[in-house]
Amino acid sequence: MDIDRYYNDIPIRTPISRFDLATLWGVSPRTARGIISKLRSIDNGDNYVIVSSSDREGYYRTDNPCEISRYMAETKGRAINTFLPLKKAGRILNKPIGQMSAINNVREVRMARNMSAVTLAKLVHDHDQYFDAVLLSKIENDRCAPTPAQVSIISNVLGCSASEVYRVDLYTSVI
Repeated sequence: MDIDRYYNDIPIRTPISRFDLATLWGVSPRTARGIISKLRSIDNGDNYVIVSSSDREGYYRTDNPCEISRYMAETKGRAINTFLPLKKAGRILNKPIGQMSAINNVREVRMARNMSAVTLAKLVHDHDQYFDAVLLSKIENDRCAPTPAQVSIISNVLGCSASEVYRVDLYTSVI
């Protein structure tokens, strides 16, 4: 596999679909997905990360810290959702898959920035039309969890990393 060729075929900042990559590479879309997965797992020393997101169709390389953070948050969210159904299966087989813990510092970071809940809710609402002060209150009081996209927006508004405001850690064991 010509890793450099495949890597360089993924554009910087302009998304390309998996189907277009498959055509370019002369492989099936499924094989293209495998190549992309392999490319993502290799650190070739540059500062670009191959990202994709639910709001932009396709894959592209970026060195933008905000886009990379958003990609990380979304990918972690997907990983957690992938493991959650295994909890019941692990209970039935008496083979627990691990433990999940959430570290919620939204209120602490907001208060350290001397920002009111209403102000934060309004600023986040500018990027997420469904976000309001009631939802922020539920998040800060651990009544619900923010989406990865909301964590990204909140952290951008507060000027910190996503993991500083809300982090979910999944500790898994081999089944």
